[in-house]
Amino acid sequence: MTKIGVKLEVENKWGQILFKLFQDILLIPSMWVKGSCHHEILFPEDVEENGKTDPHIAMLDEAKLLNNQQMNTYVSYPSYYPILATFSIYFSEQSYIEIRDVNHFLNSACDFVVSVVDTSEIYVLSKEESLIDKVVARYQQYGYSAHEVYYKENLPHPFPLN
Repeated sequence: MTKIGVKLEVENKWGQILFKLFQDILLIPSMWVKGSCHHEILFPEDVEENGKTDPHIAMLDEAKLLNNQQMNTYVSYPSYYPILATFSIYFSEQSYIEIRDVNHFLNSACDFVVSVVDTSEIYVLSKEESLIDKVVARYQQYGYSAHEVYYKENLPHPFPLN
């Protein structure tokens, strides 16, 4: 069977969960497309300098398309808190589009999808099995264990992508 994704259960708390779990993915030159159903919290005190919000962070917060360096900066703040967030990630130059469901992913040039559902569940889709293995290894490195691997031949329906 072909490994295509994983569901990760994480604590419902502030922190750098996407930064921690996806460090290996953030090292790959890529573009991250934010989904349209997107709710995150980034506290102003974490991005203020001399009482003013860093305009660079404001731009990242509003941007629909981020490169991996911008994404790394964005999710590395201690209070970054994704509530509902989906990122479609492309490792090569493409027409970058938001991925809305599993079939769309499978038939697209998109390489990797991260979808945060209600803060405590993270769904990952990847066309490279080795990247799923890296994410699960990071997940376990941070003390988490409750995860479920999905295979192309028996994906749950519906598969939650925001």
